[in-house]
Amino acid sequence: MARRSGRVHPAKQLKRRTLVRQFDSLSPIKGYPAIIEDEERSMVIDYELFRRLTRSLKHRRVDVRLDPGGVMTIHHEDPSNSRNHGEIELYEIPPWQQYALTDLPVIEID
Repeated sequence: MARRSGRVHPAKQLKRRTLVRQFDSLSPIKGYPAIIEDEERSMVIDYELFRRLTRSLKHRRVDVRLDPGGVMTIHHEDPSNSRNHGEIELYEIPPWQQYALTDLPVIEID
């Protein structure tokens, strides 16, 4: 019997990520939607999720970037241990859910 390595093929990883985003788009709006923006882009996110995430990254160097297509990329690193680092992606609330939202608070990223 052949052994399989623990690696996931990049095409399968992309397919899985796409399916997860599609599944998330079918779920109802949860949390507290808010608009987050920088100088170039803005997106609608779940503020409660974003707040919990930022609290979990205390005492780390954090770089937040809004990417095209409604993706927020957060790079984080522990200043005392450069090997302890990672990247997190948050996705925008789907357009059909955004349509129902009005008067959202705006969070500016410097």
